[in-house]
Amino acid sequence: MKPSEKKTFISNWIKDYVNEMPNKAESLVIGISGGIDSSVSSTLSAMTGLKTIVVSMPIKQKKNQHDLSLKHQEWLTKKFKNVEVYTLELDKLFET
Repeated sequence: MKPSEKKTFISNWIKDYVNEMPNKAESLVIGISGGIDSSVSSTLSAMTGLKTIVVSMPIKQKKNQHDLSLKHQEWLTKKFKNVEVYTLELDKLFET
C-alpha cells in the first residue's frame, strides 16, 4: 500500500470507528507534544473531517520542544477547518 493510500485507510478507519460507536462521538480530542507520534495522529484525525480538538499541555517543557507543538497547531488550523487548538500550561498545577 502506498503512503497516500495508508493515510486515507487509517483516517477512514478512525471515521468508521466513530460512526459505529453506540453513542457517536461529537469530536476527537488529541494531546500533542510536538513529536512525530502525536503529529501523525492529530493529522490523521483531522483528515476525517470530524471536529478535532488538539491540546498541548506542557509541563516543565523546554521552549524549543513546546514550539514544535505550537507550530503543528498552527499548521493544522491552516490546513483543516475542523480543527480547534488549545494550550493548557500545567506547570503550576504540577508544582501544586
